[in-house]
Amino acid sequence: MPACSTEVGEVREDRLAAAPFQLPRRFPDVALRATMRRVEVGFDGWTIADAMAELRIWLDLYNCVPLTFEISKQPTGGIWVRVEFSDGALAEAFEQEFGR
Repeated sequence: MPACSTEVGEVREDRLAAAPFQLPRRFPDVALRATMRRVEVGFDGWTIADAMAELRIWLDLYNCVPLTFEISKQPTGGIWVRVEFSDGALAEAFEQEFGR
């Protein structure tokens, strides 16, 4: 199972040593943006609470913390979810699971 993120509090010594300086947070991480994958799925007849619960179970199962997570209620009554992953395999698995 591919990992989506490092453990909380884990220090990546190899990454710190390789970077002579840190860019301010207002600059996007170009390398990260090049590898991330966005998935958008809709849930007809679901409440936001139901969608959040189901998505949380899946994300926890794969130990995944997405780069971004947006959820909104549509005027038609459905729920729309947009998630960005740093791992393409996880994005594909998520899309296969929820992109009905």
